[in-house]
Order: sequence, then C-alpha cells, then structure tokens
Amino acid sequence: MVDRHNYWGCANISICLLELNVMVKKSNMPIKINKSTQSPSLMTGLGWPALPVAGSLQAMALQVQFSMIEWWPEDKIRYYQMAQLQLLINHAHKTVPYYKDILAPLAEKPSGSLIMEEFSKLPFLTRRMIQDADKDGAMITRALPTGHGKMIEARTSGSTGRPMKAKCSGLTALMFAAQGIRYHMWHKRDLSLKSMNIRRREADFKLTRTRGWAPGSTGISINAAQQWPMPKVLDILLKEDPHYVQCYPTTLRELLRLSKIKDIAPKSLREVRTVSEILEPELVVRAADQWGIKVSNNYSANELNIIALQCPDNSEFMHLMSESLLLEVLNEDGSPCKQGEVGRCVVTTLCNYAMPLIRYEYGDYVEVGGPCSCGRGLPTIRKISGRKHNQMVMANGDRFTIGLPADDALFDLPIRQYQLVQTSLEEVEVRVATDRKLTKAEEKRLTGIYADRQKYPFKFVVRYMDEISSLPNGKYELFRSEVDV
Repeated sequence: MVDRHNYWGCANISICLLELNVMVKKSNMPIKINKSTQSPSLMTGLGWPALPVAGSLQAMALQVQFSMIEWWPEDKIRYYQMAQLQLLINHAHKTVPYYKDILAPLAEKPSGSLIMEEFSKLPFLTRRMIQDADKDGAMITRALPTGHGKMIEARTSGSTGRPMKAKCSGLTALMFAAQGIRYHMWHKRDLSLKSMNIRRREADFKLTRTRGWAPGSTGISINAAQQWPMPKVLDILLKEDPHYVQCYPTTLRELLRLSKIKDIAPKSLREVRTVSEILEPELVVRAADQWGIKVSNNYSANELNIIALQCPDNSEFMHLMSESLLLEVLNEDGSPCKQGEVGRCVVTTLCNYAMPLIRYEYGDYVEVGGPCSCGRGLPTIRKISGRKHNQMVMANGDRFTIGLPADDALFDLPIRQYQLVQTSLEEVEVRVATDRKLTKAEEKRLTGIYADRQKYPFKFVVRYMDEISSLPNGKYELFRSEVDV
C-alpha cells in the first residue's frame, strides 16, 4: 500500500536548507540560497515535486526532493506521478484545444483516483500529429499557469525525417537544469576542473574557451567541433589534458582507435560523458581498459529534455527521470513490455504546461530494466536501441537490435569510419573508410565480427567509401536499415 502521507511538507525551508548544505559540501557544488526569502508559496499546477516560486529556492527544493524521491519504492513514485498527471490533464483539457475532447473522460477526476489502466486507453500522439496541430497552434496552451515562466521554443533535429518545433517553459528549463545537477552529483564530478566538449558543428578550427560547463561550475570548458578531423581533435585532447570530456560515442570510438595507434592516452581524464547516439557496452569496457576511465550516458531528446541518466553505482542501468516524465515501453500490440523486453517508447511530460506531450510516441526503442542493485526506486532501462530504422529486419517482419561490438579488429585494422546498412532481407553492407584496402583475410575478419552475433545468417559484404557522412544534426548512425516490411 502506498504511503499517502502529506508529502508537501518536505518543501519546508529549514529542512531543505539543512539537507542541501550537506549535499553541496559533499559535491563541491556552490549554490547560492536567497536567505531573505520567507514562506514561499508553491507553484501553480505543479504538485509534485513541490516547487517554491522564488527562483533561488527552486533549485534547492528540487535537489533536496530528488535526493529523497529516488530512494522511494517504485509504486510510491508511480502514485505521485499519477497525481501530478491528473493536474496536467486538467490543465490541458481546459487550455489546450487539441486535448479538449481527447482528455474529457479523465478531466477533473477526484484527486488520487486516476489509474494507469484508464490513462493507457488514451490515443498515441505522433510527430505528424504535432506538425499538423502546429499549423493553428492547437497544441499550445492558451493560459500558461502563473510562475511557469516564459514560453521557450525547442526544435528537434529531424533524424526521423520529421523536424518538429515544440514549446516548453521556464519550468521545464529549470527541471532540465536541476536534473543535470543531479547527474553531476550522482557521479561526484568536480565542477572546478576542466572539461572538453566535442559536439559543436563549425567548419573552422577556432577552439573556444568558456568559464563553467555545468550549473555551479567554475571550471574551464574547452569547446571543439565533432566534424573536425579526429587526429586534430586527439591532439587537442592530449594538449589540453581535461579531466572530463563530453562527446558522441562514435567520437569516443575514433579517439580510442587513434590513441591506440599512437600508443598514448590522456593523463588527467577521469570520465567521458556520451550523448545522443547509442552507447554500446563494449565501448565502455574498451575505454576502461585502454584509458582507465569511466563512461556515463545521458539519454535525452530536445522536446523531452533528460529521459534517463546512467546509474552512478551500476553501469548496466539508466534511471528514468520520473519526476518530469512518465515513460511507457510497449509491445507492438500496445501491451506493456516486461523486464528484458525491447519495446517502443511512449512518453508523457509531467511538467510541460506550455505544450503538453501526452502519450507521445517519439520513435525510440528501449529495453526495460529491472530493480537496480543501487537500491534506487526510479525505474530503469537497460539498453537504448534507437529508432525503428536502427533495428535489423528479418524476413518474417521481426526486428531486433544488432550488436555493434568494440572488437579488437575495429582498432587493429586501418578503419577510419564504419557503418552497417541493411540493404535487403538477406544482405548487410559493412561500409568502411580506410587508410588502405583491406586484404581478403582482413575483410573476412571484419565481417565475421557481425555475422557471428546475429540471429539470422545475413550476408555481410564490405563496401569502400571515401567518407561516411553524419546526419545534418551531427549524429552518426552506426547501423541503419533501408528495408521496410
């Protein structure tokens, strides 16, 4: 039975200040508290997590509550999610034209009465629907609640072929920042140290420096562009010698390959934070073996903010950010996936009152995790499988995620880039950009890496290319299927 005690009392200022002070000292994170603010009221429309209106107290209230919520049992977290969801449904029904009729059956239900079985009967929301509704603004609220800040536009990259504009608010931006702080605190990063960011898309070789690379950070940020030649990026990495790096997994893979050839490694590097692309477990192992570092992952989407963060104690799992979203992982028939099953993601944003995304199917597939050994009650996912076109298709229509190991062959052979593309139900191209043409034995070794791991005897053939382009948004697909069944 869920403990339905008066949760809102945890926003009491004196308790929050005491607990935050301890947390900040442990994490080396300077956060200023406005001591002159007294008895703040709670933000309209946000019942959970409770949030004072006063700006400086908001970060305090969220971090303290996060530190408690994450240890709750999963059923207790779900109870408060459903309570917050009811508030969002009431708002969307009244102020968002698109939802007026859709949410009518669930609007204004008694507090605490909304259950998942009822909610799961609502229709899915797709990118196409959002694009169509955007023409007359039907997805946007007509009355943003007091205290939620200004409307902010977020644009998706269009990696599915459907670029999309979404609206969020100051509240969603605050939640995003607070969860970023949680990420740094979980992994005990020293925010006074240097970090290198390899994500920009700029053609020139101008390396920029800024002060601060996270909320509360005083460390220097070195900013490079991921499309620069990787030998140049590696030279910068070795010269600048940062303690942290943020980049795409494919960038990390290539830096590891080049550094192995040169038999050199960064001296001060502690951790690489990967974003956007799929992070293969074997790449994490490779980074630990070759550079002696940890690799953590941040799963996010522009229109959704942070979806899940790498567990600080168990690299097998990522924890969902349940305070800001409700994630359903579903089979093709719409039934919930069980632990270990891979299904399509349907998400509901719990605190975006500007443009509520309710049961939004955004195209990703993930594997459902189980209870984490760390003891946190936040639900888990175990593997991100990417979009539908990032899955292998079999003749019977079944799909599965192909394993892309960080095998020694990929580091020993003169391969600058590689990509797998399924061109038919029987054949997969291993596209490579190389320093020289591989021998027949080397080609066989390369294709064998993938052929030995598949559920079906696909024919893997090598195709040579001068360069393999990334997507317009800078992301790089290691695997893509061109088969539609």
